[in-house]
Amino acid sequence: MRVPVLLVHGGRDRVVPASHSRRLLELLPDAQLWERPHDGHVSVLHALPVAFDWLVDLGL
Repeated sequence: MRVPVLLVHGGRDRVVPASHSRRLLELLPDAQLWERPHDGHVSVLHALPVAFDWLVDLGL
């Protein structure tokens, strides 16, 4: 099964290393990775409004 996947990772995340998101990107053929260099593990949630727009643009 293939579905669009959006990965959003904060560059200042001290809980999950960026290598995890990059590895997932390699494994998921329909994934996109948005790296947000100034966000941390929780502040990356500020990307939610734009992520919701991404979902709407998919038209699913």
